[in-house]
Amino acid sequence: MFTCGRTKEFLSSQGIEYVDGDVEHDPVSREELLHRGIKAVPVTIWGDEVVIGFNPKELARVFKLNGEISQVDQPTMLAKYDTVLVAARR
Repeated sequence: MFTCGRTKEFLSSQGIEYVDGDVEHDPVSREELLHRGIKAVPVTIWGDEVVIGFNPKELARVFKLNGEISQVDQPTMLAKYDTVLVAARR
């Protein structure tokens, strides 16, 4: 998986274990994506399934999750982004 914090948070909240790839610092991870013809991140790969970006409904389908898929509400997500932006300005 070569993905964003939101996807990691989503998968963890569903009890799904994953291996994170770092295409910026790991040439093997970068080559894996290029070999598959993928030139964008974040991306989640599960077998032959590929989900580009953070897409909870598609992730639920790929991982065969049943029931209500909870998502972080917008105010909570905006607060997290604000924290990141403040830290980045330091």
